[in-house]
Amino acid sequence: MNRLERYRTEKGLTFEMLAKAVGLSKPGVFRHCRGLQAISGESALLYHIHLGIPLKDLRPDLYSDKAA
Repeated sequence: MNRLERYRTEKGLTFEMLAKAVGLSKPGVFRHCRGLQAISGESALLYHIHLGIPLKDLRPDLYSDKAA
């Protein structure tokens, strides 16, 4: 279970509720939660801004604590 799906289930949110909270489509959120589609950098920012999930948890390849 990825970080986004864990957040959704812990908060008792449906895919539709989560999609409305962040401004993305329900099918897109479903694919992100189930790991069927990689989360884009833009979507990661939306999840971070609206839900507070750390960017490094959503896209560690783009956002990490280590400087390049």
